[in-house]
Amino acid sequence: MKVMLTLALIATTCLTTDVFGASVTTYNSRAAFLGTLASADTWDFNGPEGNPVIILNSLGADIVHVSTQGGDAAGVIHDNAVCGSVSGAVDCFRPVAFTLLQSRNAFGFDNLDLTEAEEAVVDIAFANGDPSQQFTIDLGGQPALTPIFLGVTADQSIASVSIYSRDPGTRTIGERANVVDNVTVGATVPEADTLTLLIAASAGAFWQRRWMR
Repeated sequence: MKVMLTLALIATTCLTTDVFGASVTTYNSRAAFLGTLASADTWDFNGPEGNPVIILNSLGADIVHVSTQGGDAAGVIHDNAVCGSVSGAVDCFRPVAFTLLQSRNAFGFDNLDLTEAEEAVVDIAFANGDPSQQFTIDLGGQPALTPIFLGVTADQSIASVSIYSRDPGTRTIGERANVVDNVTVGATVPEADTLTLLIAASAGAFWQRRWMR
């Protein structure tokens, strides 16, 4: 089952939903999004035109696998951003999928190619099997091609995120081009209750070790 939500991202900084599964908070401000994270990695795709984008890594660890739905097991660099790839060629009309290879619960990106007559669709799947959630974003009155940021944090690990554009009010994939940049993947700061439990567990383990000596 997929939960569908439409976000007026220009009007609000963040919105929390917990419909039928994972609790998800969305952000239209990168600064506000980053402020919730304990750690994060960002990739900007500045590189040679046409280079494939397969793995996003950091400090030697593979963090994200990039692929194209209905296309290659990769994305491709286009105008220093990332688009879909079909038979090694740029295809910005196909959904680009980001599959997380490490346990992370935060994902953000800039959408660079929106016009007044389209919306971007963001599908989020969760590692624990909770129903996927779908969000749509638009320019919110901004001029065409204004970069629009969307960040999401969840109380469950994110398994994958796919992004594409379409005509508003339709469900057809492949009607509109979509260009993604500045992908950020991270982990949120533990909530106070969780942090308290972690501290208590650490203290208990410490005293147990001392008692056993």
